Amino acid sequence: MYQIPKTPQLIQQTPILLICGYYAIIGCFFTLGSCSYIGTLIIGIAVSPPETLISGMNAEIFWTTLLLLLNTSRLALLIGLLKTRRWAYCGIIALEISMGINLLYEVCLGQSPMTIWPLFTFFSGVVGVGIMSYLAQTHIRQQFKV
Repeated sequence: MYQIPKTPQLIQQTPILLICGYYAIIGCFFTLGSCSYIGTLIIGIAVSPPETLISGMNAEIFWTTLLLLLNTSRLALLIGLLKTRRWAYCGIIALEISMGINLLYEVCLGQSPMTIWPLFTFFSGVVGVGIMSYLAQTHIRQQFKV
């Protein structure tokens, strides 16, 4: 006898749209912030005498450039998220793990004063944990195509 196939539970569009809106806003904000910070570091290197430069300046430029690339990738991942692509799902998980590592670095080893930049980093890390917990649900994970 013919049985009606079960329809799979579809993803609710509201959480996905909220995640995409968050990625658009935070991706643009942190990308512009990273660009301005890299520019400030490069100008500081150009006008400072060599003996006054901090020895960890290259590592700071490298880490900030890496954060620039990660935050720019948020803008690309939101398109894949809207189309429920598997690569976007894997990219979001990897991105949020790396942002969690950045959050731990800022909280434990960050030497910057409590200004708006570390607060935004902390806020994005907390929201990233929420995004990962939402995407880790089994019925959500199964909806992403290969």
